[in-house]
Amino acid sequence: SAPQARAKHAAVYDSQHDRMIVFGGRCFDACCSDGAVPNDVWMLPLGSGTAQWAEVRPSGVAPPVSLGPAAIHDPVRDRLLVPGASGHVWQLALASAPAWSEIVPAGIPPTSALAAIYDSAHDRLLVVASTGRVYHAAFSPDGSRLVTTGEKGSVILWDATTGELQLAL
Repeated sequence: SAPQARAKHAAVYDSQHDRMIVFGGRCFDACCSDGAVPNDVWMLPLGSGTAQWAEVRPSGVAPPVSLGPAAIHDPVRDRLLVPGASGHVWQLALASAPAWSEIVPAGIPPTSALAAIYDSAHDRLLVVASTGRVYHAAFSPDGSRLVTTGEKGSVILWDATTGELQLAL
């Protein structure tokens, strides 16, 4: 089988295993009375012959249902990271027996819409708070700055070390 058609889901690419991972979202049919997909997880292996979806049924407690979740794949620990409300982050270990667990990071959590990016140079998850949707995020060649683009053509330059906004266009 395959996942239901959806929007406002998280989709990440795992380059180490050449697979796509899809989490949550909103379905397009009458199957869901409120439109939310109940935090299902699907994988699509891309490297071998015919690609075929496989549903992942992890143990543990999944994040609360969220529409438009941000997510990244952490290649160092082979896990999916999903930042959520109130600064909480959920991890889905993908190794042998997939399992959800919650991480409560230190610091002041973002309070608005989220986007996430994995900083491989520093092995960290960066969460970008925005008043609207964030469509793209990329690091400068030296890794010191992060640029995001979003709704209404916004372009924002961030200090990747401190998280301070440096320029908004």
